[in-house]
Amino acid sequence: MERYSHYKRKSTLREKPVISIILEEAPRVIGKEALEAGPNVFSQIAREGRKFRVGLYAITQLPSLIPTSILANMNTKIIMGIEMKSERQSLIESCPQDLSEEGKNIASLDKGEAIISSTFSRFALPVKIPLINDFVKEKKKDKPDNSFKKGVIGM
Repeated sequence: MERYSHYKRKSTLREKPVISIILEEAPRVIGKEALEAGPNVFSQIAREGRKFRVGLYAITQLPSLIPTSILANMNTKIIMGIEMKSERQSLIESCPQDLSEEGKNIASLDKGEAIISSTFSRFALPVKIPLINDFVKEKKKDKPDNSFKKGVIGM
């Protein structure tokens, strides 16, 4: 973050690659409890990383543990099935689109189903993501078998 801030001041930021940081179990570093000790670089990236071409992917099953000020600054949310109403509500309140009527839909999303909410879209998008095992099986079915056959000479 400091380096990219420096690049921005020197007007060389556009020459640098976009950086994406993925936080699994995000509340451990950007949760309310974690931030009580004081802000950290991850909270700074969540709030202002975009202007420095640094993005943050926060993965959690408990979005209510992340402060609203951070959730609201995350432009795109990929919302998967969440059963607990309080957790769904914290996401719904931080989305740019009005998802207030989508609580039951979010609760019933199945494996591979999601709703994408983004400031880059006028409406939330339902998506279906193929399961990796199904994707691999399909690719294997499409691929011709060119394996070497033992014992066959002069094919």
